[in-house]
Amino acid sequence: VLVKQEDISPAHILDEYGLCTLCGEADPHYLRFVLNTETQTYSVGAGAGFDRETVKIPDTFKGLPVVEVFENAFSGKKTLKSITFGANITKISNGDSSKTSYAFYGCENLQEVVLNEGLQEIGLGAFYFCSKLSEITIPSTLVKIDYRAFSRCSFESVYIPSSVVRMGNLIFGDNLNTDLVINCAASSEPSGWSKGNMTNNYISWNSKDEKFGKPTYKVNYGVEN
Repeated sequence: VLVKQEDISPAHILDEYGLCTLCGEADPHYLRFVLNTETQTYSVGAGAGFDRETVKIPDTFKGLPVVEVFENAFSGKKTLKSITFGANITKISNGDSSKTSYAFYGCENLQEVVLNEGLQEIGLGAFYFCSKLSEITIPSTLVKIDYRAFSRCSFESVYIPSSVVRMGNLIFGDNLNTDLVINCAASSEPSGWSKGNMTNNYISWNSKDEKFGKPTYKVNYGVEN
């Protein structure tokens, strides 16, 4: 059987981001990109056939910046173990305040998350039920962490930089390590933080870094114990 040359598609050659170096398209087993035609930017999430353990989000796709992880982007992807954000990501959500985020909900094998400097917002329930996630570095550009963003993770300690001025309730709720230490750069609780985050956790104020150490008391409904 003779096949015309133009009918033969070249094999895809994928780079570290799952993008074909020949045609520029994304491998459906890796990532899916959604174009915002108004801002000429892309949001990103798992492709329809996602089966990867390690993901690197590119800075750009087809010459345009990748700025957002969309709603439910990797929710329930049990193969995912590590993800590194691209330099242009500013929020983990879908940009619609009437909806939720839950971007990595139930990624029970996720152990490594590398957030980028430039990230400003972590949406509702973003890393909820990521039970093997035991450490995270919050970038100094982050402004807002929404409700239950890191609930039911396994953190030993978390450092909250002074840039974070808004924080929803139960950010670290039901943490699987009951001796969680929250080290805060702020000298006292900012007015935009929900009181629920300070309940039954070890808190250090005016901390310089995440290795500050564990205080001798827990905070329980605003009372030091």
